[in-house]
Amino acid sequence: MKMLLYLFVMTSSFGVMANDIGAPFGFEWGQSYHEINKKVPLTDCATKNTLMLCETTEPIQKVSFSDRYIVVIDNKHGLQKVILVSQNISGDISGEEGKALYSKVKQSLTQKYNSPHTDEYLAKKTSKDHDEFYKCLKSDECGNWVSFWQAEDGSSALVELKGLSSGKGYLMLTYQSNKWQQIVNIISTEKRQLDHDAL
Repeated sequence: MKMLLYLFVMTSSFGVMANDIGAPFGFEWGQSYHEINKKVPLTDCATKNTLMLCETTEPIQKVSFSDRYIVVIDNKHGLQKVILVSQNISGDISGEEGKALYSKVKQSLTQKYNSPHTDEYLAKKTSKDHDEFYKCLKSDECGNWVSFWQAEDGSSALVELKGLSSGKGYLMLTYQSNKWQQIVNIISTEKRQLDHDAL
């Protein structure tokens, strides 16, 4: 549930922008819960504010390294966000397997959407022990393995390598429609108004 309003804000660098970033894995932006559920088995659905979050392991188009997919559906605008969580990477002491997967996904997205606006890699802390890579990613003391794309219409994609413990991590891939930020702003404004009215 903590991923329901997961946002990523990062300073952009210059580059050629794609016209738009479409919904991945066979989905389409704007699809309703019922439209998606006709094609894809949705489970563990939960609603917060105007958003419904559901999971599936069987999207329309599946990638080989996935574990689960999370769809976020707005009650007015339909599907607006899709998150892929990869299978856990384990026994990867130096992080090489995770870095290779990250590079593979980044290359695919770069071919589709041009160069990312932002790249950030592990840089703030250098560990003497090779098994600290994922533990370092999990901490606040290290940089991140993240690439971010934003299209002219405001849609975006983000790939991030995340740490769990020594030798263990996973990849997360997040797509957002061009309406996502507007929806989040509306929810935030309504929440502030409700708090104000309650005081």
